[in-house]
Amino acid sequence: MTDDASLISTAGLDTDGTAIFASAGIAAARATWRRLAATAAAGLLAAVLATAATAQDYPAKPVRLVVPYAAGGNGDGLARVVAQELGRRLGQQVIVENKPGATMLIGTNAVIAAPPDGYTLLIGSTTSWALNVVSRRTPPYDMLRDFAPVYLLTVNPLYLAVHRDVAAASVAELIALATARPGTLNYGSIGVGSSYHLAGELFSAMAHVDIVHVPYRGEAPALTDLLANRVQMIFGGLAPLLVHVEHGALRLLGMTASRRARTVADVPTIAEAALPGYEAITAFGMFAPKGTPRPIIDRLNRELAATAATPDFKSYIATGGLEPGGGTPEEFAAVIRNDIAKWAKVFRERNITLE
Repeated sequence: MTDDASLISTAGLDTDGTAIFASAGIAAARATWRRLAATAAAGLLAAVLATAATAQDYPAKPVRLVVPYAAGGNGDGLARVVAQELGRRLGQQVIVENKPGATMLIGTNAVIAAPPDGYTLLIGSTTSWALNVVSRRTPPYDMLRDFAPVYLLTVNPLYLAVHRDVAAASVAELIALATARPGTLNYGSIGVGSSYHLAGELFSAMAHVDIVHVPYRGEAPALTDLLANRVQMIFGGLAPLLVHVEHGALRLLGMTASRRARTVADVPTIAEAALPGYEAITAFGMFAPKGTPRPIIDRLNRELAATAATPDFKSYIATGGLEPGGGTPEEFAAVIRNDIAKWAKVFRERNITLE
């Protein structure tokens, strides 16, 4: 090695003039990574502490509960019963805000766009939301990707009611009438792809009859047209129907669960009355935007479980012919997955699309 080369090597350069300082470089890199790791850990700790503080202070202002149905319908009634007791337990007002239309998309999108801070919640039919997902080539949302399931409130059968002028006193007679007069009986629903709609589609498929679906922007306007005999039948919630049944304007023919409801035990299941194996139930639950801190989700889950144990809530679901829900957020998520699998099959077989 020449004297120049010796000097270069001693200085830490190769003979081409490139710095090598290997050991010094590794040490510097390690120091940099240690600083980055410490910064990240500090940031994570700060985020955890901020989340804990947020959850501990929650709620510090009124909570908005979005209902994607028109006022007066079955989901709206449940939301108002829940909001009153939940607000009492949280120590803040829970304000019910109706945003109906577009098969629940208007209200649903409003909650997707809301900050994930626990101050905007969503209540409604898990089945209808699942149907919105499975029925479109490009789903507008994903219930498990865009939302955090909070609590399963109720499991709901629907009830088949007809106008008093319909010449059918039983499910079997209704099927016979629809068979004799295809395409002349109309049934109302709260929108294309809703659980009310799908109950009718399943009925039509299993009974091999042609009944015409007429969608509405909520249960209240559908019920108005049923009472006026502009539609002749509906698969709907018990509570809005019952008063008109008692006054003789409507007639209950059957219900969509596999077992009779205790509150209206004289109403047969559609399965036992005419169509063995028929079942079309839905579930109502509460959601928060995805990213809502888990301590807030857990707080809401606990308070909703306590709400569901109150006499007012029990009385409401008994009057409506509903069954209680319950469970953890994870168990609620499993219900949604099962709904998606079940109703995807019906959509494919009936060639239903929302687009």
